[in-house]
Amino acid sequence: MSGLIRQSLGPAKATLIRVIAEAKTILDERPNQNEEIENWTHWVQKLKNANSKLERTLSRISTFTENWTKIIVQSQPEQAERENTLYEAVAGGEEGLLVKIEEANELAVDLGTSIEIGENAIRQKSIDSDRASSIRQATPNRHSQIRLPKNSLPEFYGDLNLWPSFWDNYRSAIHENALLTDIDRFNYLNGCVKGEAKKLIQNYFITEANYHIAINKLRERYGDEERIKANLRAELRALPPANKFINSIRLTTDNIDRIIQQLQQMGENINQSFISSVIEEKMPKWILLELEKAKQKAMAKCEGSDDDEPFIWDTEKVLKKLAKIIELHEKVNRMPQLENKFKNEKRQNPERNFSENARVFFNSNAQTKQNLNFVNKNNAQKSKPQARRQKPERKILPCIFCNDESHRSTSCQKYSTGEARQKRLAILKKCIWCFKDANHNNCLAKYKCKLCDGTHKDIVCKKFAIEKEKSETVQQHSLATQSQAQRDILLMTRQITVLAGNGKVIRGIKAFIDPGSSRSFIKKELASKLAIDLKEAPEITINAQGMFNHATSFASKSVQLKLGLRGNWRQKLEFKEFRFCTAEKITGKIATAKLTDREIHLLRKRPKHEKINIPTENYEAEILIGMDHFWELVTNIEHLPRGICLVETLLGPIVCGKINTKNANGINCYGSENVLTYGLFENLTDQQKLYGLEGIGITDSPTENEDESAQNLFDKTITKNGNSYCVRLPRRPNAPPLPTNKNLCLSRLNSTLRKLKSIEDPPNLLEMYDETFTDQLNEKIIEEIPEDEQETENLCHFIPHQAVYRQDKKKLRIVFDCSAHIKGHPSLNDTLYRGPVLLPKVAAVLLRWRQAKIVIACDI
Repeated sequence: MSGLIRQSLGPAKATLIRVIAEAKTILDERPNQNEEIENWTHWVQKLKNANSKLERTLSRISTFTENWTKIIVQSQPEQAERENTLYEAVAGGEEGLLVKIEEANELAVDLGTSIEIGENAIRQKSIDSDRASSIRQATPNRHSQIRLPKNSLPEFYGDLNLWPSFWDNYRSAIHENALLTDIDRFNYLNGCVKGEAKKLIQNYFITEANYHIAINKLRERYGDEERIKANLRAELRALPPANKFINSIRLTTDNIDRIIQQLQQMGENINQSFISSVIEEKMPKWILLELEKAKQKAMAKCEGSDDDEPFIWDTEKVLKKLAKIIELHEKVNRMPQLENKFKNEKRQNPERNFSENARVFFNSNAQTKQNLNFVNKNNAQKSKPQARRQKPERKILPCIFCNDESHRSTSCQKYSTGEARQKRLAILKKCIWCFKDANHNNCLAKYKCKLCDGTHKDIVCKKFAIEKEKSETVQQHSLATQSQAQRDILLMTRQITVLAGNGKVIRGIKAFIDPGSSRSFIKKELASKLAIDLKEAPEITINAQGMFNHATSFASKSVQLKLGLRGNWRQKLEFKEFRFCTAEKITGKIATAKLTDREIHLLRKRPKHEKINIPTENYEAEILIGMDHFWELVTNIEHLPRGICLVETLLGPIVCGKINTKNANGINCYGSENVLTYGLFENLTDQQKLYGLEGIGITDSPTENEDESAQNLFDKTITKNGNSYCVRLPRRPNAPPLPTNKNLCLSRLNSTLRKLKSIEDPPNLLEMYDETFTDQLNEKIIEEIPEDEQETENLCHFIPHQAVYRQDKKKLRIVFDCSAHIKGHPSLNDTLYRGPVLLPKVAAVLLRWRQAKIVIACDI
């Protein structure tokens, strides 16, 4: 079964032996300290090449041995025994593969150290050379002593649009520098390219011949002007549209100008209708109106002139006019005296008509007459209450229901429920819509209730009593004010669209964006519904730190899920893959805004003084997006009036912050001394956590909790077996499984044997090591595993050992290394509790030290 692997291991081993010999030869060629910098540079480069060859060969051999180990584990007992014999024949012995691998690993460390020494020598010689050069060139001329700052080399990550800039800088500094050899140029090139571009040339050895091949490869891949032009045109189309504010328009215009200038330098005709139409798509309406005015003015001027040339409104003219508009508005915005004058006039005459100032503002923004009237109306309404507040003789309107002037109608305690208020209005023969003496069947002032969507005002709704009762409960048990009781906190939640494993688009997935989490999670139940293969997903262990410093750990799966993304609600969804960890439960019920994307964007247009009531609903989050993906999704954060924040994300807009809520499921109220919450605690244990010592920062150490768990496990599993006691290993719950590590132990064994043989005093150290094992085997400290148990379906985990020899005492002992592990897999110690520390604490020892006259100390 392993024939092909053995056939491949033979040449690989021969290559490894040859590479080891070459590396040792290069190490012996180390230059003297007084040699030139070129010799040191050449030596360091040879070291790097040898190290690269060594790493590639070791990686290839490691792949072969891992595949062979899998074959041994998965084979039948007889076949596994034969494969073990073959493996030991290839890997064992003084000239075996494991010995060569260990020698190669030690040589890799020596190569790394030598590379570091060589680079330090090159750096020092370069400093000495610069210092000597500056001394030689020093003259009385004042200008010759000026040293310009060092110009760093450009870097290129594979972005097609940045290639022209990178190539011009690199060509000027390195490629056309006559003082450099092709080897030097290749080294500089290797340090300048990153990412995708690095992968393109990383397999070429650093030689003079390969330098030009690498350069041609890069120019063929990234130097195609047609591809660059296409990329620039695509970037121009993908620019986000500017909003109505001048700083956003400036940013968009700068990006447009940058792209068009690059296209023009490459010979592209920028005066195309395509480019003009794209520019117009990126501008707000008031800018388009200004451009149209300028176009009409230029057209009229052209028709009035004597020239026979036709009028052309090309891209260059559009950009020039756009730049003038932006400069004019930026100049106005930099005039603070105009703003101060405007504010002083407003304070001196608050009741005057605001139409003139509103007209100046909206004409500059090119809005329509309808918008102008809308603003005038709002400002007129806004000025009236200000004028009324200045009149102390204004009489407060009495309560509609009880005719009392000491409170408003909404706060009436005599008629506190909506049903009682409707009956009171019926007795008073008043309309339930306008509260006037009239027949409500003929009333035109019909309202829509925000609590139940009925045709009446909110304060006479039957659901008004539910919120009132909760408000009363808060007043009895908390110090929260009435205004605080009508406020709630919305977290960053929204429903998103995902792509299931079977290719089906699933909408309405409830997501919670939490910047306080370092990982992103998905409910295991949802992952199963989305046809995500959890069996093949890699297992990981999550160590979570929660509220009140409570630490926990649980086993999880690392899965990938595609989320639907788009720049705004008009664009088409694009799916991108993100990584999540599975969890049984993510959150309890949390509040989310019950608004569509269009309704969320309309919140921007609401007047600042208007009270905003946002409907909410509660649900459990199915996906939690943490900081690992947070800034990939969040594009902008905008503060709206009354404590509301609008977070723009690629998943869609999100409303969060302090809101006025009409949620009937409960309110969170916070007082200065007590805290009362609804729907937060699911049982008494959570309340005890809140009022316990953890709430003020006094917590038990997590290790003490683990020690208690280990002690409980010890007490439950200890049994008496004849004259001895047996106890089970204190394995952690949900600990990941241990891997088979036979190759690691064999490699450690060969290394230990080689070190024992190298010690000449005493000469029988290897025999002493063997006797120690025999004694421990006879005393049943260790035991030998039968071969039939080794060949079971379960993997067998081995513990490597090493010798510790004290030269002064001539004493040898064996140390079993339970912390040894394969890369990416746990060790035995990682899966076990440490157990309580049985050594006495220092403070207790010091106290007991002072109790008696005589102190006795002993050591075991």
